[in-house]
Amino acid sequence: MNFFKQLQWSHWKQLSIEDRQLLFRQILMYYVSPLVKVSDVTLVEYELAGIKCSTFEFLLDGEAFVFVPGNDEAILGWDSGVQGLPVQEVMYEPDTTEESAMFREFKQIYEFETIEDFSDYVNDFTTPLRKAVIPPMLVQKRAMPVSARYLGEYQTVTAQFSGDQQAVASFLPEVKQQLSPQLTLEESLTWTFPRSLYQEERYYLEMSMTEDTYAVYQHIPQTHQQLIKEVQAKGFDLLNEDQWEYIVGAGTRRIFRWGNDLLSETSPWAHAVKERREGPNMFGLLVDTTKSRHELTQDPAILKLDSIEETGCPLIDCLPLSSYYQSGRTLEIEEILRPQELLYRKVILIEQVE
Repeated sequence: MNFFKQLQWSHWKQLSIEDRQLLFRQILMYYVSPLVKVSDVTLVEYELAGIKCSTFEFLLDGEAFVFVPGNDEAILGWDSGVQGLPVQEVMYEPDTTEESAMFREFKQIYEFETIEDFSDYVNDFTTPLRKAVIPPMLVQKRAMPVSARYLGEYQTVTAQFSGDQQAVASFLPEVKQQLSPQLTLEESLTWTFPRSLYQEERYYLEMSMTEDTYAVYQHIPQTHQQLIKEVQAKGFDLLNEDQWEYIVGAGTRRIFRWGNDLLSETSPWAHAVKERREGPNMFGLLVDTTKSRHELTQDPAILKLDSIEETGCPLIDCLPLSSYYQSGRTLEIEEILRPQELLYRKVILIEQVE
C-alpha cells in the first residue's frame, strides 16, 4: 500500500504495532530536520468521547509532539446551531440585575428568547460546514506563548531556577522579588501568586497548571510574519484553519471535542465535563481553556479560541472552546505579538513533494 495512504487514519488504526513503528521511523527520517534532536518516542493511546487513536508521542529538541494521522475527507465546520446541546442549559436568561455587559450586547442582536435565537448565535460564531483534505502531521502537544524563547523553570517553593542561568541573570533578582515579596501579616492573608509576569523585551513568566512552577521565557518582540519565518527556518510551520479544527476535534460531528455538553456549574455532569475539557484530546493534544488567549494560524486574519469575560450564560461562555469557533479578531501586519494574548503551535506536515 502507498506510504501516504497508510498514514490516513482509516488505514492507520488497522495497522499492526510493528507496521506503525516502521512507518513512524520513516517519517522521522525523511520529514524531521537532522538538526532537530528526536528523543523519548513512545507508543500511546488516547481516547475522548468514544474516539480512540493509537499514535506516537515524542520530543523534538525537548518539546513534546504527537503524530496525528491524516484524513482525506474530513468534515469540518458547524451549521447545526444548538442541536444536541442540553436545552435546559441553552435556554438561559439571567435575572436582569445580573446580566453582564457582554450578554446584554449579544441579547440586543439575537434576542435570546427562542431556541432558534441561540442557534443563530452558534452558527454565526462557528465556521461553515465543509469537507477538507488533512495531511498526516507531527503536531506540538501544547501551544506556546508568542514572542518568547523558553529559558527554564522557576520553582516557587524553593525560589530556585533551573535552565539557562546566564540568560536569566539580568532579571532573576527582580523576578524573585515579585514572587517572594516582603509582606505584612495582613497582606499575606490575601496575596496570591500572579498567573504571569511580563517585562517588555526582557522576560515573560507563566504559571504552570500545578501552580508550583513558572515557565520562564526571554521576551523577544515579533510580528506574525517574523514568527512564521523563524518557525519555518527550523523546519516547522503553523497550522491553517482546517488543520487546526481537525487536530482539536478530529472532525467529529460534535460541537466540542469532548461532546455536546456545556460546562454549566448547575449541570450534574459538570465535574466529568471539566475533566474531559482540561485533559488531552483524542490525539493527545492539549488546548488552552482559560478563554484568555487566541491561538495563531498561518493566516493573521484567522485566530482560534478567544479572550472573553464570563457572562453567566453557559452557551456564550463555552462556545469559544468549540472546535469550530471563529474569533472576530485579526492581526495587523506590523502588530507586535504579545505572549499574554497569543499562542502558537508548531507542526510538520507529512506531504508528498511535487
